[in-house]
Amino acid sequence: MKMKSQLYIRLFFVLATMAFGAVNAQNNTTKSVLSEHTWYRFSVTEDGIYKLNYQDFQNLGIDMQLLNPNHIRIFGNEAGLLSEKCGDPRYDDLSELALQVVGAEDGRFDTDDYVLFYGQHPSKWVLGQRRDTIDRVPTVSEQYDIERNYYSDSTYYFLCVNSGEEGRRIGHRASATVQNATTVITEFRDYAYHEVELMTPFFSGRNWYGEQLTSGDPVISFEQVLPDLVKSKELKMNARVMGRTSGNMYFSVKVNDNILQDKVQIVKPGDVSYGIEKTFARMFFSDSDTLTIRFEMTPDVIGSTLFIDYFQLNFWRHLKRVGDYYPFRITPDQYGEGDYSTVWVQNVPLHFVLWDVTQPLSPYEQEYSNTGGNMLFV
Repeated sequence: MKMKSQLYIRLFFVLATMAFGAVNAQNNTTKSVLSEHTWYRFSVTEDGIYKLNYQDFQNLGIDMQLLNPNHIRIFGNEAGLLSEKCGDPRYDDLSELALQVVGAEDGRFDTDDYVLFYGQHPSKWVLGQRRDTIDRVPTVSEQYDIERNYYSDSTYYFLCVNSGEEGRRIGHRASATVQNATTVITEFRDYAYHEVELMTPFFSGRNWYGEQLTSGDPVISFEQVLPDLVKSKELKMNARVMGRTSGNMYFSVKVNDNILQDKVQIVKPGDVSYGIEKTFARMFFSDSDTLTIRFEMTPDVIGSTLFIDYFQLNFWRHLKRVGDYYPFRITPDQYGEGDYSTVWVQNVPLHFVLWDVTQPLSPYEQEYSNTGGNMLFV
Protein backbone atom coordinates (compact mmCIF):
# COMPACT_ATOMS: atom_id res chain seq x y z
CA MET A 1 0.00 0.00 0.00
CA LYS A 2 1.07 3.62 -0.54
CA MET A 3 1.27 5.97 2.43
CA LYS A 4 0.40 9.66 2.61
CA SER A 5 2.38 11.94 4.87
CA GLN A 6 1.12 13.18 8.23
CA LEU A 7 2.64 16.62 8.42
CA TYR A 8 4.76 17.83 11.30
CA ILE A 9 7.77 20.06 11.74
CA ARG A 10 10.94 18.01 11.61
CA LEU A 11 14.57 18.89 12.26
CA PHE A 12 17.29 17.42 10.10
CA PHE A 13 20.93 17.81 11.16
CA VAL A 14 23.45 16.92 8.46
CA LEU A 15 26.86 15.90 9.74
CA ALA A 16 29.58 16.78 7.24
CA THR A 17 32.36 14.75 8.79
CA MET A 18 34.30 12.05 6.98
CA ALA A 19 36.29 9.10 8.25
CA PHE A 20 38.85 7.01 6.42
CA GLY A 21 40.17 3.61 7.36
CA ALA A 22 40.53 -0.02 6.45
CA VAL A 23 37.47 -1.96 5.35
CA ASN A 24 36.56 -4.64 7.87
CA ALA A 25 34.89 -7.91 7.05
CA GLN A 26 31.11 -7.69 7.40
CA ASN A 27 29.27 -9.98 9.76
CA ASN A 28 26.31 -11.52 7.96
CA THR A 29 23.09 -12.63 9.60
CA THR A 30 22.07 -16.25 9.25
CA LYS A 31 18.31 -15.67 9.26
CA SER A 32 16.23 -12.77 7.98
CA VAL A 33 13.65 -11.11 10.22
CA LEU A 34 11.15 -11.85 7.45
CA SER A 35 11.57 -15.62 7.85
CA GLU A 36 8.88 -15.83 10.53
CA HIS A 37 5.69 -14.06 11.67
CA THR A 38 3.26 -12.16 9.40
CA TRP A 39 4.46 -9.16 7.39
CA TYR A 40 2.78 -6.34 5.46
CA ARG A 41 4.79 -4.39 2.89
CA PHE A 42 4.08 -0.77 2.00
CA SER A 43 5.96 2.05 0.29
CA VAL A 44 6.47 5.82 0.51
CA THR A 45 7.75 8.25 -2.10
CA GLU A 46 8.68 11.36 -0.07
CA ASP A 47 10.49 12.28 3.13
CA GLY A 48 8.01 12.83 5.92
CA ILE A 49 6.39 11.68 9.15
CA TYR A 50 3.74 9.12 8.25
CA LYS A 51 0.65 8.02 10.16
CA LEU A 52 -0.99 4.60 10.49
CA ASN A 53 -4.40 4.78 12.15
CA TYR A 54 -6.99 2.27 13.33
CA GLN A 55 -8.61 2.04 9.90
CA ASP A 56 -5.28 1.28 8.22
CA PHE A 57 -4.67 -1.73 10.48
CA GLN A 58 -8.25 -2.89 10.10
CA ASN A 59 -8.00 -2.68 6.29
CA LEU A 60 -5.05 -5.09 6.45
CA GLY A 61 -7.30 -7.70 8.04
CA ILE A 62 -5.68 -7.44 11.47
CA ASP A 63 -7.90 -8.51 14.39
CA MET A 64 -8.11 -5.25 16.34
CA GLN A 65 -9.29 -7.01 19.48
CA LEU A 66 -6.01 -8.94 19.61
CA LEU A 67 -3.69 -6.15 18.49
CA ASN A 68 -1.20 -5.22 21.21
CA PRO A 69 0.08 -1.69 20.44
CA ASN A 70 3.36 -2.45 22.19
CA HIS A 71 4.08 -5.18 19.62
CA ILE A 72 3.70 -2.93 16.56
CA ARG A 73 7.01 -2.93 14.71
CA ILE A 74 8.19 -1.50 11.37
CA PHE A 75 11.38 -2.55 9.60
CA GLY A 76 13.34 -1.06 6.73
CA ASN A 77 16.70 0.48 5.96
CA GLU A 78 18.07 3.96 5.42
CA ALA A 79 17.14 5.19 1.95
CA GLY A 80 19.55 5.84 -0.87
CA LEU A 81 21.41 4.12 -3.65
CA LEU A 82 23.54 1.16 -2.60
CA SER A 83 27.26 1.61 -3.15
CA GLU A 84 28.63 0.06 -6.33
CA LYS A 85 32.00 -0.56 -4.68
CA CYS A 86 32.45 -4.19 -3.69
CA GLY A 87 34.42 -3.37 -0.55
CA ASP A 88 31.86 -0.99 0.97
CA PRO A 89 29.65 -2.32 3.80
CA ARG A 90 25.99 -2.84 2.98
CA TYR A 91 22.83 -3.89 4.74
CA ASP A 92 22.52 -7.63 5.29
CA ASP A 93 18.96 -7.56 6.66
CA LEU A 94 16.20 -5.16 7.61
CA SER A 95 16.62 -2.81 10.59
CA GLU A 96 13.86 -1.84 13.00
CA LEU A 97 12.59 1.75 12.99
CA ALA A 98 11.83 3.68 16.15
CA LEU A 99 8.11 4.60 16.22
CA GLN A 100 5.76 6.77 18.23
CA VAL A 101 2.52 5.00 19.20
CA VAL A 102 -0.05 7.48 20.47
CA GLY A 103 -2.66 6.05 22.84
CA ALA A 104 -0.85 2.79 23.68
CA GLU A 105 -0.64 3.48 27.40
CA ASP A 106 -3.75 1.42 28.16
CA GLY A 107 -2.46 -1.64 26.30
CA ARG A 108 -5.20 -1.41 23.62
CA PHE A 109 -5.27 0.08 20.14
CA ASP A 110 -8.44 2.15 20.15
CA THR A 111 -10.16 3.89 17.26
CA ASP A 112 -8.41 7.21 17.91
CA ASP A 113 -4.93 5.70 18.43
CA TYR A 114 -2.26 5.90 15.74
CA VAL A 115 1.38 5.19 14.87
CA LEU A 116 3.90 7.74 13.58
CA PHE A 117 7.14 6.89 11.81
CA TYR A 118 9.69 8.69 9.66
CA GLY A 119 9.81 7.55 6.01
CA GLN A 120 12.26 8.57 3.32
CA HIS A 121 12.40 9.37 -0.37
CA PRO A 122 14.44 6.73 -2.23
CA SER A 123 17.02 9.35 -3.24
CA LYS A 124 18.84 11.46 -0.68
CA TRP A 125 20.66 14.77 -0.40
CA VAL A 126 24.19 14.95 0.98
CA LEU A 127 26.24 17.92 2.13
CA GLY A 128 29.75 17.99 0.77
CA GLN A 129 32.46 19.79 -1.09
CA ARG A 130 31.80 20.22 -4.80
CA ARG A 131 34.35 21.36 -7.38
CA ASP A 132 32.89 23.55 -10.11
CA THR A 133 34.08 26.02 -12.72
CA ILE A 134 32.37 29.38 -12.32
CA ASP A 135 33.26 32.06 -14.88
CA ARG A 136 36.20 29.85 -15.94
CA VAL A 137 37.63 29.86 -12.40
CA PRO A 138 37.75 26.49 -10.57
CA THR A 139 35.97 26.79 -7.22
CA VAL A 140 35.24 24.47 -4.31
CA SER A 141 31.97 25.15 -2.48
CA GLU A 142 29.96 23.54 0.28
CA GLN A 143 26.54 22.61 -1.03
CA TYR A 144 23.87 19.93 -1.08
CA ASP A 145 23.86 17.46 -3.95
CA ILE A 146 21.28 14.81 -4.70
CA GLU A 147 22.32 11.16 -4.81
CA ARG A 148 19.77 9.75 -7.24
CA ASN A 149 18.37 6.28 -6.76
CA TYR A 150 18.14 5.15 -10.38
CA TYR A 151 16.47 1.86 -9.61
CA SER A 152 13.41 2.71 -7.51
CA ASP A 153 10.95 5.56 -7.09
CA SER A 154 9.70 4.22 -3.73
CA THR A 155 11.16 3.24 -0.37
CA TYR A 156 9.70 0.06 1.12
CA TYR A 157 8.90 -0.76 4.75
CA PHE A 158 7.62 -3.89 6.45
CA LEU A 159 5.03 -3.99 9.24
CA CYS A 160 4.77 -6.79 11.82
CA VAL A 161 2.30 -6.98 14.74
CA ASN A 162 2.52 -10.63 15.91
CA SER A 163 6.18 -11.20 16.81
CA GLY A 164 5.36 -11.15 20.53
CA GLU A 165 8.20 -8.67 21.10
CA GLU A 166 7.98 -5.03 22.08
CA GLY A 167 8.93 -2.62 19.32
CA ARG A 168 11.42 0.26 19.32
CA ARG A 169 10.02 3.66 20.29
CA ILE A 170 11.38 7.16 19.71
CA GLY A 171 13.18 8.93 22.51
CA HIS A 172 12.94 12.46 23.81
CA ARG A 173 15.66 15.06 24.25
CA ALA A 174 15.42 18.06 26.53
CA SER A 175 16.63 21.47 25.39
CA ALA A 176 19.42 23.22 27.25
CA THR A 177 18.72 26.62 28.77
CA VAL A 178 18.12 29.08 25.96
CA GLN A 179 19.41 32.02 28.01
CA ASN A 180 22.90 30.46 28.13
CA ALA A 181 23.27 30.44 24.33
CA THR A 182 25.72 32.88 22.71
CA THR A 183 24.92 32.07 19.06
CA VAL A 184 21.44 32.38 17.53
CA ILE A 185 20.69 30.48 14.31
CA THR A 186 17.93 32.07 12.22
CA GLU A 187 18.71 30.75 8.71
CA PHE A 188 19.28 27.38 7.05
CA ARG A 189 20.61 25.95 3.80
CA ASP A 190 17.96 24.58 1.46
CA TYR A 191 17.84 23.08 -2.01
CA ALA A 192 15.54 22.48 -4.95
CA TYR A 193 15.79 20.11 -7.88
CA HIS A 194 14.10 19.47 -11.21
CA GLU A 195 14.54 16.39 -13.37
CA VAL A 196 12.07 14.35 -15.39
CA GLU A 197 12.88 11.11 -17.18
CA LEU A 198 11.32 11.18 -20.67
CA MET A 199 13.82 9.71 -23.13
CA THR A 200 17.17 7.98 -23.47
CA PRO A 201 19.06 7.99 -26.76
CA PHE A 202 20.03 4.33 -26.69
CA PHE A 203 17.02 2.81 -24.87
CA SER A 204 19.28 1.70 -22.01
CA GLY A 205 21.52 3.15 -19.32
CA ARG A 206 20.90 5.13 -16.16
CA ASN A 207 20.85 8.67 -17.55
CA TRP A 208 17.59 9.81 -19.12
CA TYR A 209 16.70 13.27 -20.37
CA GLY A 210 13.65 15.44 -19.93
CA GLU A 211 12.04 18.35 -21.76
CA GLN A 212 13.04 19.08 -25.37
CA LEU A 213 13.58 22.44 -27.09
CA THR A 214 13.29 22.39 -30.88
CA SER A 215 13.48 24.82 -33.79
CA GLY A 216 9.69 25.20 -33.65
CA ASP A 217 9.53 25.44 -29.83
CA PRO A 218 12.87 26.93 -28.72
CA VAL A 219 11.99 28.28 -25.24
CA ILE A 220 10.91 26.66 -21.96
CA SER A 221 10.44 28.27 -18.53
CA PHE A 222 10.17 26.83 -15.02
CA GLU A 223 8.85 28.65 -11.94
CA GLN A 224 10.46 27.87 -8.59
CA VAL A 225 9.13 29.42 -5.35
CA LEU A 226 11.65 29.68 -2.49
CA PRO A 227 9.73 30.93 0.59
CA ASP A 228 11.56 33.38 2.87
CA LEU A 229 14.67 33.47 0.70
CA VAL A 230 17.67 35.20 2.28
CA LYS A 231 18.20 37.80 -0.41
CA SER A 232 21.55 39.03 0.89
CA LYS A 233 23.18 35.67 0.10
CA GLU A 234 23.98 34.21 -3.29
CA LEU A 235 22.09 31.30 -4.79
CA LYS A 236 23.87 28.63 -6.78
CA MET A 237 22.50 26.80 -9.81
CA ASN A 238 24.00 23.63 -11.28
CA ALA A 239 22.52 22.28 -14.50
CA ARG A 240 23.18 19.98 -17.43
CA VAL A 241 21.76 19.97 -20.94
CA MET A 242 22.45 17.94 -24.08
CA GLY A 243 22.41 19.32 -27.59
CA ARG A 244 21.94 17.40 -30.82
CA THR A 245 22.51 19.18 -34.13
CA SER A 246 23.82 18.58 -37.63
CA GLY A 247 25.49 22.00 -37.63
CA ASN A 248 25.83 24.46 -34.77
CA MET A 249 23.41 25.53 -32.06
CA TYR A 250 23.48 27.84 -29.03
CA PHE A 251 21.68 27.89 -25.71
CA SER A 252 21.10 30.55 -23.06
CA VAL A 253 19.86 30.33 -19.48
CA LYS A 254 18.31 33.20 -17.55
CA VAL A 255 16.94 33.37 -13.99
CA ASN A 256 14.76 36.45 -13.54
CA ASP A 257 17.15 39.25 -14.58
CA ASN A 258 20.30 37.16 -14.18
CA ILE A 259 21.94 35.81 -17.34
CA LEU A 260 23.65 32.56 -16.31
CA GLN A 261 24.55 31.30 -19.79
CA ASP A 262 24.62 33.45 -22.91
CA LYS A 263 24.61 31.73 -26.32
CA VAL A 264 26.87 28.84 -25.39
CA GLN A 265 27.82 26.95 -28.54
CA ILE A 266 27.15 23.25 -29.14
CA VAL A 267 28.63 21.76 -32.31
CA LYS A 268 27.78 18.69 -34.32
CA PRO A 269 28.62 15.54 -32.33
CA GLY A 270 31.00 12.88 -33.57
CA ASP A 271 29.88 9.78 -35.42
CA VAL A 272 29.59 7.67 -32.26
CA SER A 273 27.86 10.32 -30.09
CA TYR A 274 24.15 11.06 -29.99
CA GLY A 275 24.70 14.58 -28.68
CA ILE A 276 27.02 16.81 -26.67
CA GLU A 277 26.43 17.51 -22.98
CA LYS A 278 27.11 20.86 -21.33
CA THR A 279 27.27 21.25 -17.54
CA PHE A 280 27.48 24.59 -15.79
CA ALA A 281 27.43 26.16 -12.31
CA ARG A 282 26.63 29.80 -11.61
CA MET A 283 26.16 32.04 -8.56
CA PHE A 284 23.58 34.86 -8.54
CA PHE A 285 21.39 37.02 -6.32
CA SER A 286 17.60 37.25 -6.37
CA ASP A 287 15.43 40.01 -4.92
CA SER A 288 12.32 37.80 -5.23
CA ASP A 289 11.20 34.53 -3.63
CA THR A 290 9.91 33.43 -7.05
CA LEU A 291 12.42 32.38 -9.70
CA THR A 292 11.57 32.12 -13.39
CA ILE A 293 14.20 29.86 -14.95
CA ARG A 294 14.28 30.23 -18.73
CA PHE A 295 16.14 27.97 -21.19
CA GLU A 296 16.37 29.13 -24.81
CA MET A 297 17.90 27.47 -27.88
CA THR A 298 19.11 29.21 -31.06
CA PRO A 299 19.82 26.71 -33.87
CA ASP A 300 21.76 27.35 -37.06
CA VAL A 301 20.01 24.46 -38.79
CA ILE A 302 16.50 23.02 -38.64
CA GLY A 303 16.23 19.76 -36.72
CA SER A 304 18.43 20.76 -33.77
CA THR A 305 17.22 19.70 -30.32
CA LEU A 306 18.23 20.73 -26.80
CA PHE A 307 17.38 18.31 -23.98
CA ILE A 308 17.09 19.44 -20.34
CA ASP A 309 18.77 16.88 -18.09
CA TYR A 310 18.38 18.57 -14.68
CA PHE A 311 18.87 21.75 -12.72
CA GLN A 312 19.64 22.06 -9.02
CA LEU A 313 19.52 25.06 -6.70
CA ASN A 314 21.29 25.73 -3.39
CA PHE A 315 20.18 28.75 -1.35
CA TRP A 316 19.54 30.09 2.18
CA ARG A 317 16.14 30.61 3.81
CA HIS A 318 15.01 32.36 6.97
CA LEU A 319 13.78 29.98 9.68
CA LYS A 320 10.14 30.93 9.44
CA ARG A 321 7.56 28.14 9.48
CA VAL A 322 5.53 27.71 6.29
CA GLY A 323 2.67 25.19 6.16
CA ASP A 324 1.93 22.21 8.41
CA TYR A 325 5.09 20.33 7.45
CA TYR A 326 8.32 22.29 7.72
CA PRO A 327 11.59 20.44 7.13
CA PHE A 328 14.85 22.26 7.85
CA ARG A 329 18.45 21.34 8.54
CA ILE A 330 21.29 22.93 10.50
CA THR A 331 24.83 22.39 9.20
CA PRO A 332 27.91 22.12 11.45
CA ASP A 333 29.43 25.42 10.30
CA GLN A 334 26.44 27.31 11.73
CA TYR A 335 27.22 26.43 15.35
CA GLY A 336 29.35 28.69 17.49
CA GLU A 337 32.64 27.18 18.57
CA GLY A 338 32.67 25.92 22.15
CA ASP A 339 29.34 27.46 23.14
CA TYR A 340 25.61 26.86 23.12
CA SER A 341 23.72 27.72 19.94
CA THR A 342 20.01 28.49 19.92
CA VAL A 343 17.88 27.60 16.90
CA TRP A 344 15.11 30.17 16.47
CA VAL A 345 12.13 29.33 14.23
CA GLN A 346 9.44 31.97 13.73
CA ASN A 347 5.69 31.54 13.26
CA VAL A 348 5.27 28.20 15.07
CA PRO A 349 1.94 27.40 16.81
CA LEU A 350 2.02 25.76 20.24
CA HIS A 351 0.72 22.36 19.06
CA PHE A 352 3.61 21.63 16.69
CA VAL A 353 5.91 18.67 17.28
CA LEU A 354 9.63 18.75 16.49
CA TRP A 355 11.43 15.55 15.42
CA ASP A 356 15.18 15.24 14.96
CA VAL A 357 15.75 12.78 12.09
CA THR A 358 19.53 13.02 11.86
CA GLN A 359 19.46 9.25 12.27
CA PRO A 360 16.42 8.42 10.12
CA LEU A 361 15.84 4.98 11.66
CA SER A 362 16.14 6.37 15.20
CA PRO A 363 14.45 9.78 15.35
CA TYR A 364 13.62 11.47 18.62
CA GLU A 365 11.34 14.27 19.73
CA GLN A 366 13.17 17.47 20.55
CA GLU A 367 11.74 19.60 23.34
CA TYR A 368 11.56 23.36 22.79
CA SER A 369 10.16 26.52 24.28
CA ASN A 370 7.60 28.68 22.49
CA THR A 371 7.45 32.38 23.17
CA GLY A 372 5.08 34.49 21.13
CA GLY A 373 5.06 32.00 18.27
CA ASN A 374 8.85 31.64 18.25
CA MET A 375 10.26 28.13 18.65
CA LEU A 376 13.55 28.12 20.56
CA PHE A 377 15.78 25.18 21.43
CA VAL A 378 19.46 24.53 22.13
